[in-house]
Amino acid sequence: MTEPLALLLLVLVCCLAFCLFRLGIRHPAPVFLLFWITLLGLGAALPWHLVKVNDTAASIIGVGVAAFVAPQLLRPPGSSTKRPVPAIRIKKTTFTLYAIVMCVALYYGLLSFKRTISAATGQDFDSLTPTQIRYTMTLGSGRGGGAPVLLLALAPLVVCMGILGALCLSKYWYILLPYTLFITMQSPGRTNTLAVVAAGAAFYLYVRPTDQTQKVRRRWVALMPAIAVLVGSVVYFGIAGNALGKTDFIQSQLQPSWVPTFLEAPLLYQVGGVSALSAATTNKVNPALGEHGRSIYLIYRAAAVIDPSVRSPDTITGPVGIPIPYNVYTAFGDVWLDYGLLGLGLIFGFFGAITGAAHRKATSGTLVAAWLAALLLSLALSSPITFRLFGLDTAAQIVVGIIVFRSVRDRSPSGRQEETRYEQQ
Repeated sequence: MTEPLALLLLVLVCCLAFCLFRLGIRHPAPVFLLFWITLLGLGAALPWHLVKVNDTAASIIGVGVAAFVAPQLLRPPGSSTKRPVPAIRIKKTTFTLYAIVMCVALYYGLLSFKRTISAATGQDFDSLTPTQIRYTMTLGSGRGGGAPVLLLALAPLVVCMGILGALCLSKYWYILLPYTLFITMQSPGRTNTLAVVAAGAAFYLYVRPTDQTQKVRRRWVALMPAIAVLVGSVVYFGIAGNALGKTDFIQSQLQPSWVPTFLEAPLLYQVGGVSALSAATTNKVNPALGEHGRSIYLIYRAAAVIDPSVRSPDTITGPVGIPIPYNVYTAFGDVWLDYGLLGLGLIFGFFGAITGAAHRKATSGTLVAAWLAALLLSLALSSPITFRLFGLDTAAQIVVGIIVFRSVRDRSPSGRQEETRYEQQ
């Protein structure tokens, strides 16, 4: 373990202790800190001789994590005590209509995505290998997957609607979960499916019914689905990686060690970005290849609509050796490459502020805020790989989700007479 990494871990552990004292564990700030402490500790413990964390990379990560957490600590101590949280009620007919529309839109997005890839390759989609599909999406003439990807971006929303329907109406609504996962798995992009799982799990924790008298028992019961989600994610990541040929390549590059083979690819994808950022800064390489504004891609696309002379940045970065060729530089690295430490602090400060605000509203029973908080938390947990807050897909998820959840919430007098549940933030 290098001195910069040891110092960074010490600072993050102290911040975590303060966050736990002030906010408790059920808050995005300590969850984010614990996630990154675990990640950095794993990176130091793994016996793969990856590029060590240097001073610059440690500073970038430290500034990014601190900027995300700091706005969430501005609330007065003691303001997160017990408060009444109205039970969620939804309009059955409106909810059902929106669910049908979302499911049809998601399926249409899948069909359109397949047609786009087929047109780009000149072959039937089902005859293509996952490697060919992935290449066409990232480097070929079907790069990005086209406009249908925005419809496929509705997948987290459909999963959350399935969870809400199951909790408020009927358990049969859980059928939307396998339906959505099946559709997202048609694309070889593994992070999309994992983001759906993360958003759905977070949304469930925000909207699930809570009985305060059985709180301790239910905490332990809640661990079982959490463990199932974690194991399922690892298994899916490995299967999809084998189909893409990435797992075999990674295993051929890594030295034999005590790490189980099936965990090598998932762990490398989590810790590799930190090493890649260190390699890029040590060698003074700009992996953005001269592109600027990748981290705020949405703003450039919006400006291009107004002024066609504005060019949207290329989001694909060049690889560095860690020693394995790797082209992911963490969310902090993406922003830093665009705007330096000051821009990193401002952008992640904004990210942390809206995440904390959404969490506070969500724990007071606001359905729209529960959706936003779950989505933002899933984006934060994807920070070892990329920064997606200002992506087109994220914008579509936020806008459509707000419309749907505002429309389906039952605000009639009878809906307000529900019992009150209490939840400690």
